[in-house]
Amino acid sequence: MEEKMIRWGVLGCAGIARKAMIPAILKARNATLYAIASRKGQKLAEFSELFHPKIGYRSYEELLADPNVDAVYIPVPNSEHARWVIKACEAGKPVLCEKPLAMNREEVLQIREASERYKVPVMEAFAYLHGPMMDRIRKIVSSGQIGPVRYMEANFSYYLDDLSNVRLIRPLGGGAAYDLGCYPISFFREIMKEEPVKVVTFKDMGPESEVDETVMSVLEFPSGAKACTYFSFRTNWCTRNLILGEKGQIDIPSIFDRGAEKEMFLTIGRPPESTTERIIIDCSDNYVLQTEQMGRVVAGLEDPAISLAWSEGNAAVLDEILQQ
Repeated sequence: MEEKMIRWGVLGCAGIARKAMIPAILKARNATLYAIASRKGQKLAEFSELFHPKIGYRSYEELLADPNVDAVYIPVPNSEHARWVIKACEAGKPVLCEKPLAMNREEVLQIREASERYKVPVMEAFAYLHGPMMDRIRKIVSSGQIGPVRYMEANFSYYLDDLSNVRLIRPLGGGAAYDLGCYPISFFREIMKEEPVKVVTFKDMGPESEVDETVMSVLEFPSGAKACTYFSFRTNWCTRNLILGEKGQIDIPSIFDRGAEKEMFLTIGRPPESTTERIIIDCSDNYVLQTEQMGRVVAGLEDPAISLAWSEGNAAVLDEILQQ
């Protein structure tokens, strides 16, 4: 049975739309790029030349009013996510919204209410959760190969000092927690399938940006497992993760970033009898897989892989980290 082609509209000409999501829409089997909206004429012209949508709009409202748009992708600044997701729901448009879905748990609850009231699905965009590497990690953990998980690390950092960058602008929802920290938190929760009962956080605020530029948090889960995360705009590039179990471990040099071939190392057993396997996985289609999954949701064939209840849980942990 041939899948329904979903006509996508993109609200805004953000970097992630250019680098990842619009190329994914163009590549996905069940998607077509129908419309792009931007308030900036030069940006709209640039994106139209690059990606050739059927139509370009100078306002988000015009795109949402177009009956030919089946679903919208929202990559606007973090502070605007909840507002435009809710407007899309009111227009009857299913939504794939960049992470973080909202600025706090309360805004996620407002989005859930709109999604339920207008009967349209909404999904937070975490492409790596759709990818084959995360599938393999889930299977290894659930199989019991490494035993019960006792400790995890998940780090995400890169150097950023451009104060004009949206990630360092407080009114637009800047800060390391929103841009980077949502990834490690999502990783821990996805592995443990439970919510942390305790969070302890250390944070450095930028003296000029006035946003959190470096954060380290330690989490404790009901099972007793501990997790530590470091995310920062003030250190070198890193996305290294680690899962330690009673009988083995998984070392993951890179998982959150875009990229093609990635590796991880699975160690089973205790020294000197332990063995380590290097596993190579092609992750080049994570954004395509995310787009295709949302397309099946829009077509009524599946539920969102990332539910709004799940997004509410992620937002609640970020709230706790930022409050501390």
